[in-house]
Amino acid sequence: MINNGYMKKDYKLIYDLKKIYGKDKLLTINLNTSNGDCGNIGDMMWRIASLYIIGKQLNRTIYFESIHPCLIFKRQELLNIFSNKKFNSIKIMYPNNNHVKIVPFDNICCKYESPLILKNEKAHILQLWGSHLRSYKYFVQNEEEIRKLFIFKKIIHKRVENIAKTFFKNSTKDEIQICVHSEINENKKTKEITKYFIEKAIKHKKQKLNKTMAIILFGKNKKFLEEIEIDEIVDILKNMIIILNNGYH
Repeated sequence: MINNGYMKKDYKLIYDLKKIYGKDKLLTINLNTSNGDCGNIGDMMWRIASLYIIGKQLNRTIYFESIHPCLIFKRQELLNIFSNKKFNSIKIMYPNNNHVKIVPFDNICCKYESPLILKNEKAHILQLWGSHLRSYKYFVQNEEEIRKLFIFKKIIHKRVENIAKTFFKNSTKDEIQICVHSEINENKKTKEITKYFIEKAIKHKKQKLNKTMAIILFGKNKKFLEEIEIDEIVDILKNMIIILNNGYH
């Protein structure tokens, strides 16, 4: 037998939440698991792209909690860099904790989890437990949509073209020009993974394109970049320049 009293309370709660937060169901990350650190713009691109796809599959709107100032700053940075107006639609809110349901999702960095496991969640506001969302599998069926999400503004294009002309001044038109930016910490395991990934990625690109490549490696750790083993593929490199980070992005 259905308790009409409980049903009335449930309907009233749903009505009140919609009145406070809007009719759209909401979705966000739990930045507390990152000690309130947003990371760099690349980290935010991962989060935004993954959240966008997850929100799309769950029919939920993305929001950021205003308790974390870096999220507000990063959203503005995205608006300054990219031309897509969808970043404007990311709400900045500070909902009552009692209205937010934290769900176990993205507990382990870089592991893919199907958003469909959250399909039956009824809470008006969902907060994913994790904050990394670094799996390419979120984009497998949505690659073109994600590319459109991150279209740079014309002024950024122009700035990059001018920098590229300087960096690749000795390169020919027939060469594929590639920049590899590596950001690592002093953790030995992280460095080993990054080194392995860069070496494999360069080889994969060479095999796929089958063309001569001009490569520039960017990074703060010059010693690490010099340790990247390219002896087996040195024939594909016309020039390799190692540059310390000097403010170019």
